[in-house]
Amino acid sequence: MAPDFAEELICALEAQGRNVLAAHVAVVKVQSCTFDRSADASYIYFARPAQSKQSKEPAAPVAETIPFAEPHWFNIDVDHHGYLFGVELLGRADIVARLQSALTLGSS
Repeated sequence: MAPDFAEELICALEAQGRNVLAAHVAVVKVQSCTFDRSADASYIYFARPAQSKQSKEPAAPVAETIPFAEPHWFNIDVDHHGYLFGVELLGRADIVARLQSALTLGSS
């Protein structure tokens, strides 16, 4: 993940007292990301750790959404096991472009 964006996530989570989730940011891997140009919104999906998978997953994989408004404009989703599931970005096309470039380079 882009180091400056990872730091932004960490600081935002720590400011809300979510230190365990902030620590997860340092080790989480980006699985994929999507971008909706018309909405100027995107979603970063994180690879889920093996211990967060169960034989029967809940119908909705997200247990909690932590919203962050200005200046961040993102929402962090957490799965039922307390792990980062993903981040919805609003008006942050610059971050998505860097992630998509990194994912493309990493798959070659």
